[in-house]
Amino acid sequence: MEEHVTVTFEPEGKTVADSSHTLLELAQGANISLRGECGGTGVCGKCKIKIVKRNGLLNEPTEKEREHLNETGIAEGYRLGCQTKVVSGKCTVYIPPESRTGKRVISGIGLDEEVPPLAPPAVTKVHLHLARPAFDDTRPDQKRLMDALNENAEIPPLHSLARLPETLRKADWDVTVARWKNRVISVGPGDTTKDLFGIAVDIGSSKVICHLVSLESGKTIARAHAENPPQIMYGEDVVSRITYASKSPEHLEKLQKLVVDTINSLIETACKKSGISPDRIYEMVFVGNTVMHHLLLGVSPEIHRCRSVHSGGWITGEFPRKRSGGDPDEWRGDGDGHPPYRRVYRV
Repeated sequence: MEEHVTVTFEPEGKTVADSSHTLLELAQGANISLRGECGGTGVCGKCKIKIVKRNGLLNEPTEKEREHLNETGIAEGYRLGCQTKVVSGKCTVYIPPESRTGKRVISGIGLDEEVPPLAPPAVTKVHLHLARPAFDDTRPDQKRLMDALNENAEIPPLHSLARLPETLRKADWDVTVARWKNRVISVGPGDTTKDLFGIAVDIGSSKVICHLVSLESGKTIARAHAENPPQIMYGEDVVSRITYASKSPEHLEKLQKLVVDTINSLIETACKKSGISPDRIYEMVFVGNTVMHHLLLGVSPEIHRCRSVHSGGWITGEFPRKRSGGDPDEWRGDGDGHPPYRRVYRV
């Protein structure tokens, strides 16, 4: 049975009780600001902390600590967070200002000019008034909808079919159908043909920038941006993050969740700024380096640590939002036929 230890981090005043891990790992798990540019390998020396109170046992200083801190620093209570473990008992740790991840100035706008769409959007919407069922018209709801589209449309996905009867009747047979090419992806009440939006996200190593875009005009409706500090805590450069993600599936999942949570927060901010419902977003485009793509999709980037590997120029697929983590209840749509799926492109 693993020994449980208790560590209090100052100046946050946050106490962590967990099994014995390095102080850096405990801080990361509690979202406490502590630098770790090298990914916890002891190379950068940026995670310097000071043990101010101890009622337990710590591991002996490592060679890397002696190299960065020397014997005087260690005697004064300084240690490297990535090298130090509380083996048993309790301790209080002070994180000096230079060891905390600081905020950066972010430019939320790069090339900010109006770019007309090069082609019609793949997602289109059509407003329909369906004929009501009658004694002489007993077509099933699905056939009634497909007949009204009057073209070779693909059958809606199961999640839309499951709510189709309820949606049609609540809307009094007045609905808008959203299609990706010929595939029906959602059915909702009323005329929402003008509500056709997409999200463009630039995932950088240090920042994430999000644009809410009209798919019809190509205009940016709202912007939001944020640092990528959660991932910075696990490594300043992509090689350090590859190292961290490659240690275990849990580490990879943690980095994926951090970037997904950041993107979701930015989408929410952009939607609040514009007054647009997230359910009117039908496509998302992500750009970033190869490692950021892998972390976003939960694909192990380990192979990129040891050799140069050709990566495809693009990949497209339909990902359930639940695939990227989050509360399952959050991803079920709004009950009006809007799907828990979006068309996702990686460039």
